[in-house]
Amino acid sequence: MGLDAVPGVSETALRPEHLARLPRSAPPAPWSLELRAVLWVARPAAEWLPSSLSHRSRVLMGGGGFVRYLDTPVGPYAEALAATLLLRRRQALVHVPFMAVDSGASLVGGRANWSLPKTLADFEGDPGIDATVSVHGEGWAMRASARPLGPGLPLRGRIDLAQEWPDGTVRRARARLAGRARLALVTVVADGGGEFTRCLSSGRRLGVVVEQAHGTLGAPD
Repeated sequence: MGLDAVPGVSETALRPEHLARLPRSAPPAPWSLELRAVLWVARPAAEWLPSSLSHRSRVLMGGGGFVRYLDTPVGPYAEALAATLLLRRRQALVHVPFMAVDSGASLVGGRANWSLPKTLADFEGDPGIDATVSVHGEGWAMRASARPLGPGLPLRGRIDLAQEWPDGTVRRARARLAGRARLALVTVVADGGGEFTRCLSSGRRLGVVVEQAHGTLGAPD
């Protein structure tokens, strides 16, 4: 499939000059991951679900986050994302309409393996270590400041990722994660226009600081 055909919000569109600089390929799924992160919940974002997913689905909540991958098949990289949690046919699913990274190899792998609408951006700070982290893209920016609350707690779970592919089909991939996290209050400042600031809005959010975690993201079915 063409990498530029992956569905996502308008800010994830790839320009021809970006495509020309990308690696030709990236390692296939599954990927093993080591990471730190700041994640938060926000208002539901039903408008970002494609019609292939919104039918017979109930949106539970929206959210966003910053992730720093310490070890992956394409090396370390930073990531920012928006996500929607939904219930479909009694199954909880996560859909990602926006994702930005600072690695061309990660962009190629995300779009080719999972139809994740990754775009390129510049990052500052390290979630899980620095109190404030930020990302800057073309015409948009976001900053998050986290204040941890209480002790560290064990983190373990799985997430079923559901993405629409360019041919209109929906495919699912399972992510598993284990590590340690702390509850946090996260202050988010999102700047820009268009769809970005409607799916990642500013405000004070309840979230978590993932101090360390490891996991896998499997191949889609």
